[in-house]
Formats: sequence, C-alpha cells, structure tokens
Amino acid sequence: MNQRSPGLTWLDRNDHKQQKWAHKYLQKKGEIDQKYDSSSLDELLRIGEVLESTREGILILGRMRETWRQAKCNASDKDKGRKTYAFKLNIEVKKDLTWLAKKKNVTAAALLSRLISGELDAHVRFETELNEEKKTHKELLRNSRNNTAQHRETNRILRELLDVSIARLCRSEILLEDAALSTESITEDQQRRIDKRCKQIMVDAEAVVKGQSALLPGELFHHVRSGSDSTQALKEAATESPSCSNNSPVGNQSSSTEDTFRIDSERLPLPEDHSEPSLVPVAEPHGPGTNNHTGLRTKELPEEKNSVSLEKNATGLESRSAPQRLPDSATTDVASRSSKITLQRKKHSVIRGPQGILEKD
Repeated sequence: MNQRSPGLTWLDRNDHKQQKWAHKYLQKKGEIDQKYDSSSLDELLRIGEVLESTREGILILGRMRETWRQAKCNASDKDKGRKTYAFKLNIEVKKDLTWLAKKKNVTAAALLSRLISGELDAHVRFETELNEEKKTHKELLRNSRNNTAQHRETNRILRELLDVSIARLCRSEILLEDAALSTESITEDQQRRIDKRCKQIMVDAEAVVKGQSALLPGELFHHVRSGSDSTQALKEAATESPSCSNNSPVGNQSSSTEDTFRIDSERLPLPEDHSEPSLVPVAEPHGPGTNNHTGLRTKELPEEKNSVSLEKNATGLESRSAPQRLPDSATTDVASRSSKITLQRKKHSVIRGPQGILEKD
C-alpha cells in the first residue's frame, strides 16, 4: 500500500503550471488571501504543513490531490482531442459492450468510438446519395414541366390549325354541294350547315381521341359526309317535285325511283297520225243572198278524235310503266309526270272560198 505524502510534498518543483493551479485552488478554499496573485513552492509547502496538523486540513489536502489528478487527466484528453462523458447504460448493454470490446481486444471507450464513427459514416453516405437523388429528380421534374408546357403550346397551335382547316373544308363542301360559282360570300343557310358540319367533325374527333368511337381518323370526314349527302339528296328531290312533297303525306321519294319513272315516260312512243292532209268541206251550199256564217254545222274532225285517243293511250301507258308507289302519292306522281309527255295536236286554219268554208291543215 502506497504511503500518503504529508502536506503538499507531492507537488513537482519543476512544474510551474501545477504550482499555479495549487495557488488558485487554495485561494478558493480561503487558505490564501485574494490579494496575492501567486505563491512560491516554499510558501505552498508551509501551508501544507499547517493543513496537515488538523483533521479538516487533511481532508482539504486529500480532495486537492484528487482534483489535480482529474484536471491533469482532462488536460491530457484535451491535448489528444478527447473529452470525458458521463452517461448510464443498461446492464445488458454494458455486458454486451464489454464482451465486444474484449473480443476485439480494445477498450469499451474505443469500441464505442468505432461504432459511433461507423454509424456516422453510413449516415453521411446515405445523406449524400439522398441529396444526389433529390437533385436528379428535381432536374427531371423541371424538364418534364418544360416538355409539358411545350406540348400544351404545340397542341394549342395544332388545335387552331385543325379548326381553321375543318372550317375551310366544310365551307368548300357546302359550296360544292350548292354548285356556287363564287366562294367569296355564303348564305345564312350555308353558314348554318358549315357550323353544324364542323361541330359534328370535332365531336367525332374527340370521341376517337378518348377511345369512345370505333371510327378511324381517316373515316371522320367520310362518316359526316355520308349523312350530309343523303340529306342533300332528299332536299334536291323535294325541290324537283314540289307538288309531290306538298300533297303526299309520306314525304319525298328517292331520286333513283323518280329518274326511272322519267326515263320510262320519255321512252313512251307517241302514236303516229296517219291522216292525210286534205280540204274538208264543213258547210252546205248556200245562195248568194245567204250569210256566210249561216248554216254552218259543227263537224268533229278526225284529228280531234285522234288527239283525245292519244291522251287516253298516253295515260294508260304511263300508269303501266310507272314503278309501284304508295297509294296516296301514285295519282299525284302520274299527274306530275304526264305533263312531260308532249302530245302534239295539229293546228287548223279556216279558208273561206266562194263555195264555202274550207279547213286546211
């Protein structure tokens, strides 16, 4: 067992830093007056002898030596870049720490330093990778926003061009349907049809884009055009036969049926007139004193009979050659088409002679 050094004999004569520390420590304990800035080694030894004579002085000297050891250790750690920490660990954790330190042949403090340093390095690497990923995603997001803005601008321009192209195309179609000689001005009805055509095309186009229509992009104009052609054909048929559309409750008939009826009517042969031109007396002989207009008798000419028979035959032939129609519109169609058959009647002129009135072809 080491024997305790009496008084302050444990102070190092060559360590002036230690002597200065002892002076300040004894000043705090009230053993040295505050008016003195320093003390020599001999003065410190005399103070140590005085303290050694009392029990309280011995306790002060013991605490003073322990405090110096702690200060010296702290100074050493400070010079080596170390610092003392006091913390409490769970008993099981303390056992694991001791076992690991013994297995690696290091102290517990060194093992804690390694564990903390390794975790810190891993965290730093993770933070670095995370920051790099953030930068990459920010760059991608910025590029995506720029591309989105460009696509929106491109879509806007293409939509405007599409609207203009469709409007011009529909305008040209309407003008061609109406066989207009000039395209500088259009009527209100044409403008209404153009707007309707454009709207229908755009509705079909949006349905194709959204996948709600089975039409192909190239079939949009044909799809709308087919409907407009049938409508235009009905309008033309109604214009050509107004009497039929006014009198028939069923409506307009197809243009193909009307064309067939017109061709059949035009192909009907006209009955030939076999009567020879001649002068036919139509008045009885009269005397000189008799009035020329007296005694005239009405006589039915063969040409008039032939004209009446021609009209009857033409009506019969036309009714037989006409296609089957609805009951309400058959009479009207036959009446409207019968006017296209030209029945020529001979013109007659009356020649007044000395022997009577003669009729000349």
